[in-house]
Amino acid sequence: MGRTKITRIYDLIQLLDNQVNRVEQALEFRLNTTLEQPYTTSTGLTLSSVEELQTFCLYHEGMHFGTIKSISRMFQDGERK
Repeated sequence: MGRTKITRIYDLIQLLDNQVNRVEQALEFRLNTTLEQPYTTSTGLTLSSVEELQTFCLYHEGMHFGTIKSISRMFQDGERK
């Protein structure tokens, strides 16, 4: 079971490492494309272009990263006590 877990983590790392290339290829020459139907976030921010969507996604993922990092620190601090 431990070996399978390591393989899955390795696969995940590989996918994440290659994600930048996949996104660049998918969005090449499309950043300024206007969306047929703008997207409005839960906070009321309306996104009208591919570039705006990408910028928001990066911000949103950063929020997730910060939350995960905080939760991880809480667990690490709990183990030390």
